[in-house]
Amino acid sequence: MSDADKKQAKTYTDFYKNIQEMTFNGDYYRLVSPFVRDSDVVAWQIVSKDRSQSLVTVVATDVVGNPPFVYIKLRGLKSNVKYKVKNYIYSGDA
Repeated sequence: MSDADKKQAKTYTDFYKNIQEMTFNGDYYRLVSPFVRDSDVVAWQIVSKDRSQSLVTVVATDVVGNPPFVYIKLRGLKSNVKYKVKNYIYSGDA
């Protein structure tokens, strides 16, 4: 592996170690079913037991030019708590 590949592998390994407990023991939600025929995405969410963290996975199943916006309602979060997503802050009920 090149030095850049090793650095990237370490970054992903550290990320996985950070979310491992949540992945193994968190609450799992299917947000958008892969069996819905009129949707171009599927989505899943894992929420930590204390609801302080969440991991959302969204996969595009059909890519088209200029697609419509897709809004996905998250689940399992505390409605009165503020969550940071990148540099934005959202309430759990947003």
